[in-house]
Amino acid sequence: MLRLGFDIGGTSVRACALDDERMEILRVETRPFPAGGGWDGLANLMGEMGRLVGAPLGLTPKDFRLVGVGVPGTVKRDTGVLLSACNLHVDMMPIADMMRERFPSADVAVANDADAAALAEYHAGAFRGYDSALLITIGTGLGGGLIVDDRLFLGGRKVGCELGHITLQQGGPMCACGSRGCAESLCSASWLLRQGRHAALGYPMSSIATRAENDPMNVTAKLVVDCAREGDGIARQIFDEYVENLASLISTCGYLIGPRIIGLGGGVSNAGAFLIEPLTERVRARARKYMPEKIVAAELGESAGTIGAAMLP
Repeated sequence: MLRLGFDIGGTSVRACALDDERMEILRVETRPFPAGGGWDGLANLMGEMGRLVGAPLGLTPKDFRLVGVGVPGTVKRDTGVLLSACNLHVDMMPIADMMRERFPSADVAVANDADAAALAEYHAGAFRGYDSALLITIGTGLGGGLIVDDRLFLGGRKVGCELGHITLQQGGPMCACGSRGCAESLCSASWLLRQGRHAALGYPMSSIATRAENDPMNVTAKLVVDCAREGDGIARQIFDEYVENLASLISTCGYLIGPRIIGLGGGVSNAGAFLIEPLTERVRARARKYMPEKIVAAELGESAGTIGAAMLP
């Protein structure tokens, strides 16, 4: 069956038509996020993108029967209302209802983007063959999607899970949510970026400073990881602390929910074995019998959001 999926990001909106028998993306459209357009601007854009995706396949918006939306925010899954999305500056948006107006024949489902990505990895990626799995998405922020007994976890309040704001360190770094010591403030790519910029200022002879041309604004999380891989002492200290932070989060999740496999998504996961191997060792030392069978990098990359969104209904 043909499905339509939308992945809403802070800078762009991506749509795909998905053949769910072959798990094959047939068409993709990407457009800039309509900043300042409000609810109607975003919903109208998705309606138009659905038309553009469907037209080459001989489909109009009324022909789609299954439409899903992934969004970086807190979603009430049973109503399809986006409760909050601070990075989008859109709150209390009835996404499901607005999509039904534009796709009148469709069963519509809406979820957090990390939930959608976890569902994609379950159907077509790293989680195939596992009945329980946890995806941790690592970018500017940190999110998580959980599969339990072959189903996407909804939670008692029907808003899924929010790993990014588990407290890992009392009195730790300030998080964007207003709390301190959240997993997001210690395990996201933003933490690597902040530490790298401090190093570029405080250690002008380090590889981080040299490769950034002594300008902290040239530092990226990838640069920090690359310098650590090359053996720079300061970068390695930063990276080792990062691995400890992430191991603490994963061990906590292991004790709490016991997933068989844990996947890491987002740019930091591109470090591959350089990250996965020491992380696995430290999680094993902490989690013991609650150690997942595998910790792996997610497989689907930027396609995960749209594939998972399409599979939501």
